[in-house]
Amino acid sequence: MIVFAPALLVALVSCRGQDTDSAVVDVDAPTYWDDIAPVYRDNCVSCHQGGSLAPLALDSYAAASEWAQASAAAVAARTMPPWGVEGVSASGGEALAEGVTAPGSCDNEYTNDLWLTDEEITTIEAWVAAGTPEGTPQDITQPEAPGLAEGLDLTTPEFLPSPVGGGYGDSDEYRCFLVDPGLTEDAWLTGYEVYPGNAAIVHHVIGMPIDPERAGAGGQSNAALIAELDGADGRDGWPCYAEAGGSIQIEGEYVSWAPGQGVVSFPEGSGLEMSTGDLFAIQIHYNLSADQGETDTTTVRLNLEDSVERPGQILLMDGWDVNSIAAGDAAATVDWQLGRNSIASYTGFDNVVIEGVLPHMHEYGVQQVMEIGSSDEKSCVTGVRRWDFEWQRIYFYEEPISLASGEAVWVTCTYDLSAAESNVSWGWGTQEEMCLMGLFVTGG
Repeated sequence: MIVFAPALLVALVSCRGQDTDSAVVDVDAPTYWDDIAPVYRDNCVSCHQGGSLAPLALDSYAAASEWAQASAAAVAARTMPPWGVEGVSASGGEALAEGVTAPGSCDNEYTNDLWLTDEEITTIEAWVAAGTPEGTPQDITQPEAPGLAEGLDLTTPEFLPSPVGGGYGDSDEYRCFLVDPGLTEDAWLTGYEVYPGNAAIVHHVIGMPIDPERAGAGGQSNAALIAELDGADGRDGWPCYAEAGGSIQIEGEYVSWAPGQGVVSFPEGSGLEMSTGDLFAIQIHYNLSADQGETDTTTVRLNLEDSVERPGQILLMDGWDVNSIAAGDAAATVDWQLGRNSIASYTGFDNVVIEGVLPHMHEYGVQQVMEIGSSDEKSCVTGVRRWDFEWQRIYFYEEPISLASGEAVWVTCTYDLSAAESNVSWGWGTQEEMCLMGLFVTGG
């Protein structure tokens, strides 16, 4: 489920109802039916329609004209459509904070790119300036709301989270829940969707298959370790910060969801292997800084197929050698790198091909850059020019990136702590920070 950005909602409400009737009508101006409806159909209406994800509709002339000024402002600012990475149709370069400049050289092409072109934005602005003329009504087939129509649903029990504290976030709880998918045959995960039951408190969701017979810590089986942990404190599930808990061996991090993610479909012909008999742990990070005493039950819907051409894996990587970042710094940076051979060793792939990325920071994040290359020569391949915690997703490259021997992935995150009252710790809590980059990797 996509969570609508609160800042944009405020902007939309503040613009609602502004008088456009007094605008001078220009006979050469764009009209809704000829010029605006096609742009909205292709880029906006999949979410902005009655009963869908967004809190307002843009699927009719009446609705589009009501929200016209707010829509024009949002697309001009490029807060809508929500697409956090730089693309070939919209580069960065503007100052984001004191001493911080967007990469500007990280242009890339992504599948399902949501960037509007400059021409489309100019057309919307011209339509609003002309008084939102309707034009001659036409038949336009609107797109269906995004979502997996069917799949294997794995649902967590109704759970009342409670802040853990103790260095893992004073207002947070990480909890794992075990679900049996009941697979009678091996299958491949080719996509998923997450439906948080209480979006106000669900910070992220990670889904991990577990072989119950695999040996975990101390030589005990995963099944025995989980039996000791699950419900041991009188509540459903068990505490888990690193993956499914440090003692349990997982098969991989197959599902990764954060606010704004929506439906994830892996590149055509690729997927993640799930074996008969595997169990599935769902880790939920609950952020309770504003809402406590509320329950949640979350559903993960899996799209499974019998086979794929390219097996893949997801790696979630972070710079965990950082202790804290300094308050008052408007352009604090954290960087780390991971070599191609380390990725090959972890995945078991002879060839390392990066097909998608999942940038992730918390609330102080400003921008995130991923480069590929050596210490002597690197090139930017992903640039998040204006980080927005409310809109996170996996971005899949139009042309996957092959890592050559000797190359590495280099990640740099920038934070604005100018308003922070104290240094910000590096860690699990929502009020702490991360510099995480997820990679969807195949063997090519």
